[in-house]
Amino acid sequence: MKRICIPVFDCKMLKEAAEKTDLVEVRLDRFGKREREKLAEIAKKIKAKLILTIRKKSEGGIERTGVRERFDSQESNCPKRSKGGIERTGVRERFDSQESNCPKRSKGRKFKGNERQRLALFLEMLKAARFAYADIELSSGRKFIEKVRKKAKEAGAKLILSKHYFAGTPSRKEFLQTYAKMKKLGADICKIVGTARSERDCGNAMEALKKAKKDTAIFFCMGKKGKNTRSECLKFGAPFTYASLKKGKESAKGQYDFGKMTKLLEG
Repeated sequence: MKRICIPVFDCKMLKEAAEKTDLVEVRLDRFGKREREKLAEIAKKIKAKLILTIRKKSEGGIERTGVRERFDSQESNCPKRSKGGIERTGVRERFDSQESNCPKRSKGRKFKGNERQRLALFLEMLKAARFAYADIELSSGRKFIEKVRKKAKEAGAKLILSKHYFAGTPSRKEFLQTYAKMKKLGADICKIVGTARSERDCGNAMEALKKAKKDTAIFFCMGKKGKNTRSECLKFGAPFTYASLKKGKESAKGQYDFGKMTKLLEG
């Protein structure tokens, strides 16, 4: 399926996803060290196009430290520790996430480096493996973005700039202002994702997407109320959308699995 991208968290998932679709997002922040070391060799054998992503904690990542896991909630709706949002069971902590948009706790964030180390890993992987795209958060800053953009260009990869809103959804005007800023920084594709609280939020995302140049923007909403925008964005000019390999392997709330998304697009 040419218009569905599957996010993967290890080499086994990568192989499985490449058999289903021709576009796979390599969430390198979720790969363990040994998995990262195997990636370059495996990527050579994969026919699917690959997106390199090393997600920042503030844009949906989870950091694992020993037996504890810390959710970065600067922009999220995760329950706060001080307000009793955690149930402690032995050395484990469980976030009540029925209504939140927090990433799943069970897998954890494997990459623990700082921004300098994250940049070095981006540059290293773009040189070592074949990637069609590099996905960087807008919040990474101009210098970070420019260094990755140049390395990506040298490697024949295009640049995706992304922005995730975990507490709500921007207005149509804000969508388009952010889109314009990303284009000025050299983005080939601008990915802007909100969290839907209402139908109006979904409408804002789709109406803004209609005004962006075709195949240069991916706007949709996370969360249960935003599920439909994940397939609808393709009708309004998005080059592709995202779906999990299967149930339980979601990279964000409201994400359809590949089978369900395929049925929606073919129906």
